Amino acid sequence: MLWFPSKVREARVRERVKQQEESEKLQKAQTKELQEANNLYKRKIAEEAKALRESAKEARAKERQKAAEEAAAQRAQEEQERRDRDSKKGLPQPQRGKRAASKPPKGPQAKRRSNNSVGVGGVKAPPAPPAPTKKTCTRVTTAK
Repeated sequence: MLWFPSKVREARVRERVKQQEESEKLQKAQTKELQEANNLYKRKIAEEAKALRESAKEARAKERQKAAEEAAAQRAQEEQERRDRDSKKGLPQPQRGKRAASKPPKGPQAKRRSNNSVGVGGVKAPPAPPAPTKKTCTRVTTAK
């Protein structure tokens, strides 16, 4: 059989291209497997974190419930103590002041005099002088 040098070169090039394609396929398959493993790991970590958050949430809820029950018991105890203390004292009596004796009614009041400018002896006082006028450049005004 005869082998031409150009045909040999072409065969080698084809062989190299075929090997490169196979190696790329293998590389892609490995990358895909690693990504799937990474996603699985992330999901597992996320689920664990979620479970941890849920358990912490439940613990906080239980703590709040316990604190609320203790506060309610404390209020009930204080209310009971106040009722016991009040029952020992008896009912509070209203404070009453001393009753004032009734006073006799006053006599008729004297009429007050009106101020109608009548002086002593019934003589009228002279009227007050009118307010001075003020003169400006353009008009005359009367002070009020």
